[in-house]
This record gives sequence, structure tokens and C-alpha cells, in this order.
Amino acid sequence: MNYSHTRLNRRANRGFTLIELLVIIVVIGILAAIIILGYNNVQTRAKNTVRATEVKQYANLFHSYKLAKINPNGDGWPNVSPGTYCLGTGFPQSPSSPSLRTCRDWQQPTSPTNTSLTPNETSSKPLMDELQKAGKVAIANDSHDDTSVPTIGPYVQVHSNRIVITAILIGKTQDVCDEFEVKLDTTNPDDMGWDGFAATGKPIQSCGVIIER
Repeated sequence: MNYSHTRLNRRANRGFTLIELLVIIVVIGILAAIIILGYNNVQTRAKNTVRATEVKQYANLFHSYKLAKINPNGDGWPNVSPGTYCLGTGFPQSPSSPSLRTCRDWQQPTSPTNTSLTPNETSSKPLMDELQKAGKVAIANDSHDDTSVPTIGPYVQVHSNRIVITAILIGKTQDVCDEFEVKLDTTNPDDMGWDGFAATGKPIQSCGVIIER
């Protein structure tokens, strides 16, 4: 009689023990966590790639506008007043004023349920109309309606001597700006990259491109 074969049959009929089932469950849980983490990292990198590409394309659009001599007056840049403007469309509606779509401070630090009404799509239309005379951005309006973060972007700050185009990337340090080559490296405190993680606890960083006028 084959005793080893009999023991195997008995074990097969008995099935898994409780400990074996627990080990299998733990292994499945670990594998699932690894897959989810990897997926989230891929998603984050994809979003950052799109946002960094978008802000670079807007910088190129500003340069194209000047090179095309669309505005023959002054220094050749779009003739708009100094200030902050939204770049693109599809931004979320302000809870306090649904007729306005805001692109910068979706949640104010002092009032998380309220939004800043400026800049918005309406006030930014004159600049967008001017830029469209030079062309359009191929990658645009991606994730502009993401209200899970307090600041959205992209937006541009027009100064008398420089143009600062800002994108909001996902990351806990300013290293993410270096990684995607959109670091706001400047000694001017108004144009320096903003560490949103340190300020709000949200993993966001302001990055971008500076154009000297």
C-alpha cells in the first residue's frame, strides 16, 4: 500500500488550514498594495508631464506672439495690464459666484469653502484672445477642474519687466519642478516656487517658466 499517496489524498481532501488561508490573504494584500502604489505613481507622473508640457507650450506661445509682431507697439508682448490671468478654460465654478470660473486659489487658506474670484476666465479673455492670434496650445485644459487641491493653474503673472507662467505639479518638494524642468529659479520672492505641501499639507508645488521682457 502506498502510504505517502494516501497522506497526500487526505491533505487534499482536508483543504487549506486557517494559517495557510491567512498567509494567502496577506500575500494577496501585499501584491494589491504594490499594484495600486505603482498605478498611482504612473497617474501622478502622467498628470505632471501634461501640466509641465502645457506651461512650456504657453511660454512658446508668448514668444511666438512677439516674434510674429502681432502687437507692433511697445515691447511686442500682448498689450494687457499687469496682473494675473488664467491660461486656458474649463476651470471650476466659484461656489460664491457660479458665473465665474477661477483658475488660481480654489480654496483660500482662511476660508476653505470659498474661492478667490480673481483671476477668472472672464477677466483673462482679453489675454487669451491675443495669444490665440499666434496659435494654440496643443495640450491644454487637462485637469483644470480638479478641486481636490487648493490651487489649480495654469496662470500667468504679467509684470512690467517679466512674465511668470505657473503650473501646479503634484509633489511634496520643489524637486518635482527640477525633475520636469519647470523650476521657478529666481531671487525675486514674488516669482519663487511655492511649497504647497509645507503650507497646506496638500502635495502640490508651484513650478513654471519665467520670460524676461
